[in-house]
Amino acid sequence: MSRNSIDCMMVCKGCQIKLRRKQGVFVPPPEMTGTGVFYCSFKCWGKHRKRVNSHPCTNCGEMTYRTPKHITRSKTGRIFCSHECCVDYTRGPNHRRYSSIERKCRSCGKIMVVEKSRQRTQWFCSTKCRGKVLKGENHFKYQPRIRVPCPHCGKTVKIYKRDEGKQKYCSRSVPILLIPPA
Repeated sequence: MSRNSIDCMMVCKGCQIKLRRKQGVFVPPPEMTGTGVFYCSFKCWGKHRKRVNSHPCTNCGEMTYRTPKHITRSKTGRIFCSHECCVDYTRGPNHRRYSSIERKCRSCGKIMVVEKSRQRTQWFCSTKCRGKVLKGENHFKYQPRIRVPCPHCGKTVKIYKRDEGKQKYCSRSVPILLIPPA
């Protein structure tokens, strides 16, 4: 007897339907595949495979199909249904480098959350508050100005101390006016 003429009862692993098949015609016998698993069609095989390898999304909980290799390659063990879900999950407290502290704004006193990486530099809750405090004499680059009379018109001019010998007049046009015509 040839191998193709042997009938056998097989049960589909996906839909549990019993089918009589000839070994070797549609499907190799279980001894040859080594798995002993039979599916009635590729469609049934795909549905069963997706049902077995479905895992919940770490962010939204939606069931997502991933291959076993994909799961073993994942360093964290987290599985996401889309790139957007991954981005949403890894922002804020779920980020591997995220840690925050609470601090009072130096201008308005409002409590704000500051990332640990910015704890040495972020002292204000907004640029508006920063601008209020770091103005005039409070600014770290502040240099006092001195009052000097203009030699041409006599107006008092505010100049930086470093420009005391350089700047003499109240405007740039005054020295040009003083030059006699040739």
